[in-house]
Amino acid sequence: MKKQPEITDRTRQAFVDAFIQIYMMKDINKITVREIVDLTGTSRATFYRYFQDVYAVFEYIEEFVYEQIGEELLESIKHNDAEENFVNKLSFIYQEWHLYLKVLFKEGGLDHFQKKIKAAGKERILENMILNKDNVRISYILDYYMTAVLTVLVRWVNHPEELSHEEMRSLLRGILSEGVIQQIRKENK
Repeated sequence: MKKQPEITDRTRQAFVDAFIQIYMMKDINKITVREIVDLTGTSRATFYRYFQDVYAVFEYIEEFVYEQIGEELLESIKHNDAEENFVNKLSFIYQEWHLYLKVLFKEGGLDHFQKKIKAAGKERILENMILNKDNVRISYILDYYMTAVLTVLVRWVNHPEELSHEEMRSLLRGILSEGVIQQIRKENK
């Protein structure tokens, strides 16, 4: 007899939730399947029906979040008012998915997701602005841009107490639209 899809989804989500809870307290290489199944009250056999190992749970979260937000966030780069659209979209994503972002942006954690977003964002900007993909200098500029934006986001996701949601929106908007030096001068007053 086949299980109902909603039961399957709830079981998978229980494993994901347990993984998140444990991962926020320890490194992934120290997490065991036993800890996850103990937390969910299930068996190892049930876990292995859904995931190969704890790394597969992380990859599932990564893919799930990318499917949910990646394309939407990258799409915001297309519009005329790209900086404002990007900041607004990012704000919405943070409100909806902050727990998952804490996993994907955990300091000292795996950085696959950051690399994926950086590469995809760089490619999207090259396409949307019809830039020469072979121009090494443009590539360096886009590396700087994407790294800077991600670094700011990663820090804020890990330390949300440092800036309110609105302060972060304002800061990011200023950096993106006015530039780093102008924003430094503005903040130094």
